[in-house]
Amino acid sequence: MAIEGDLLLPVPSWVTYEPQAKMLQCNIIPVPTTCDNDGMHIDAEQLRKIIKSARKTKIPNKNQDKKSSFEDNICYNPRKLILNYPSNPTGLTFPVEELKQIAQVCIQEDILIISDEIYGFVNFSNNESSPGSHDPSKHYRSIAQFAPSHTVVTTGLSKHLSLGGWRVGCAFVPHSIKGLYEALRAIASETWSSLSAPITQATVLAYSNRLEIEQHIAACTDIHGMVNRYISTSLQAIGLHCPTVQGAFYNFPDFESLREGLLRAYNVQTSADLARILLTQYSLASLPGTAFGEEPHVLKIRLSGVDLNGTKSLEHYWDLMRRDNKIDDRLAFVILIAPNVVKGVDVFKQVVENCKAIVK
Repeated sequence: MAIEGDLLLPVPSWVTYEPQAKMLQCNIIPVPTTCDNDGMHIDAEQLRKIIKSARKTKIPNKNQDKKSSFEDNICYNPRKLILNYPSNPTGLTFPVEELKQIAQVCIQEDILIISDEIYGFVNFSNNESSPGSHDPSKHYRSIAQFAPSHTVVTTGLSKHLSLGGWRVGCAFVPHSIKGLYEALRAIASETWSSLSAPITQATVLAYSNRLEIEQHIAACTDIHGMVNRYISTSLQAIGLHCPTVQGAFYNFPDFESLREGLLRAYNVQTSADLARILLTQYSLASLPGTAFGEEPHVLKIRLSGVDLNGTKSLEHYWDLMRRDNKIDDRLAFVILIAPNVVKGVDVFKQVVENCKAIVK
């Protein structure tokens, strides 16, 4: 709202970005991504071409009954790019070198980067199972360090502190963008007025840099990593394309390799069909790729590996840490704390077997 212009939006992206932009009558310019075991990728030179092409492309006149020569000659005006990493829905983050390249393009093309780092501390790339060795801040990455004058960083408490209902957001705004801080403060004051007193007190405590809080973040991140990487590796083992997750608590598997079998066994043609079948026939909840901007025929769904008892999981985690200072058998740990996740993976094994059997 505070920055005019059209939005460059990676596909896939979090579900509310697009509708929020449309509420502000902001045009969406899709930016394709690729995903693999090295992370989520945006080709910087392709991004540059998309920006330059958009500036030369006329916006379709939606009011066909009221055509005007002025409206027919308005081109897209890309002014901002939103990035979320580690990503919801993919569970992947951008490699540091690629963040540098994206930042350089945005500086040269004068694009504001909205860096949504809500999952920034839920990053378990190359983590070890030790509260001393696994420091989430060591894995934290931000494009702001490469484009400080062109980046607004947003974050909050709800993800890395497991405070899902405590909705408080923070933004780090560069002084170089004159008037942006004042505009954001005015919008916020007219929208939310202020935080409730309990959340205010929790926020002060959360950012107090206390050791017990930092250990809690590390433990939760380690648990999320074990459970969600169990999902990734299990789906890979049965032949699905599912990059090994690097953060957050999501997987975004692709079922393209089962397209014929899914059609013949379940009459699945779209990701929405697939999500519906999983829910109605197997009681397994997922979200279709279309919710995140994918085309209907793309057979991707988002899985969230959080069906576990957080309190009991942490108790068992710290029992093992106090005894051994590590978790040797991570598979046994996941089976113990997340039996419903294990059952969910077994559902996919059954679906794959059914698909393969019917196309023999």
